[in-house]
Amino acid sequence: MALRKFARSGSRSQKLGVYVVGAAIISALVTVSFSVAGLSEILSAIILVTISFICCQIHQLRREPGRSALAGASRIWLLMALGFAYLALDEALSFHEGIDQLIHTLFAIKETRLTDRIDDLIVLLYGIVGAIVLFLHRVEFRSFTGFLHLFVLGFLLLLLMVVLDLATNRKDILIGIGVPRSWVPSARHWLEVGEEVAKLLAETVFLLGFVRIRQQSEADSRRRTTAPQRRAPTPAAHRWVPWLSQ
Repeated sequence: MALRKFARSGSRSQKLGVYVVGAAIISALVTVSFSVAGLSEILSAIILVTISFICCQIHQLRREPGRSALAGASRIWLLMALGFAYLALDEALSFHEGIDQLIHTLFAIKETRLTDRIDDLIVLLYGIVGAIVLFLHRVEFRSFTGFLHLFVLGFLLLLLMVVLDLATNRKDILIGIGVPRSWVPSARHWLEVGEEVAKLLAETVFLLGFVRIRQQSEADSRRRTTAPQRRAPTPAAHRWVPWLSQ
């Protein structure tokens, strides 16, 4: 009954969120439990590409007519579209792991339990850069409502994902915090499930936040289009001397 009621009354963005969250959890469980390689990565890339596309739509809605794409406050949406497109490629091609290997090669660093986690820290750096960009362009977001708590939750889930990734990269952290050696394989297995779920949920929450912003941008655009044009007031001299306004 509850599901049927939600299907009738839930908003489009709420339904999208429920469907994507369900798909995220199922894909993560299937990927880790049954070794279906790339399933969660494919879904993750799809979500990131979708966010990039939505950011492009918001940029078109917010861009002032006749101005350059990089002019004005609306450029943040174009930058975010490019950023999420890069993240989708990173998800598919593992750029962060390649950067990790490049750092080891360029600086002749021997791989240790610390340096082996550089790729995880690079993912954290992505999130930090994103947060800084949002803060620097915070004025652009003042006209929107109902998205801030989603973005905060998204960054918290991203942080959780990085922590779980660091914990499961090797056995040393789990052993160091007192997990019995016989339990380590099982613990890593379920923490990897948690990592995938956290990643996909973070992306889903960000997606819902951007969907809300696009909906509000569309509403603002319609109001600007349909608003009646106000006629400029007639100067006093024109009212008294009619031929001046002809």
